[in-house]
Amino acid sequence: MSAPPFMPFFVGDYLADTTHLTVTEHGAYLLLLMSMWRNGGSLPRDDKTLARHARCTRGQWDRMRPVLMPFFQVGDTTVRQGRLTAELTKHSEAVRQQRHRSSNGGKAKALKYNNPVVPAEPVRQCQPEPEPYIRIEANASLSSAKPTTYPEPFEAAWKAYPHVKGRSSKPKALGFWRRLSSETRAALPSAVACYARDGREPRADCGAPAMQRWLAEARFDDWMTASRPAPTNDEANPHVIAGRVLHHAKTGEWRADWGPCPTTPDTRRAA
Repeated sequence: MSAPPFMPFFVGDYLADTTHLTVTEHGAYLLLLMSMWRNGGSLPRDDKTLARHARCTRGQWDRMRPVLMPFFQVGDTTVRQGRLTAELTKHSEAVRQQRHRSSNGGKAKALKYNNPVVPAEPVRQCQPEPEPYIRIEANASLSSAKPTTYPEPFEAAWKAYPHVKGRSSKPKALGFWRRLSSETRAALPSAVACYARDGREPRADCGAPAMQRWLAEARFDDWMTASRPAPTNDEANPHVIAGRVLHHAKTGEWRADWGPCPTTPDTRRAA
């Protein structure tokens, strides 16, 4: 069994046992301990070999041997150190137990995969059937849900709006419609009809924006004046003229039934 790359070193015990050693003797003793650890816990009982492991000459070893050898257990052919041998034995036992646990774990895993545990059938009589109405409710079709109803004024505005397929969301548009005042809601279908008929966006390639966006940005304001019935003498009504001029300034449009546009050069010269 090879020794681990580290060696336990009990500093307090070492210093207490080696107070009488010189620096050279300390070095030789530590080198011998490390060599024993790497060689399985022992070294040959040979002065020449011990001197080589202690990194000293034969003469130096002969002078240090009487001081250092009492730390070791000298046998017929080997030299050992008691505590170092005990630590190596402890390490070997730990490795053996680890291998044993690993081997048993592999066998258990192999048995598990080769003989999988089949779960037992549930006891059906202990599991009552669900109530019929619960089963029907869980499997009910979505088409059976009550359809959403919309207010008639909103439906009129929704149908009049020039939708681009898939662009508008009716629930979202309804949410913005609910934020409007009652007067605006009442006038909205006419304003939407005017926007669908005369607006530039519905006739453009891109088409009208989503209705919820059209409502959120209050774009209907430009068409509220146009959707209201004109007074009898609308040419002389400054509010009507101002509304038409404002609409023309925003959209660049001027209806033919409104008469001549007051912002054209000819009209200004005629005035």
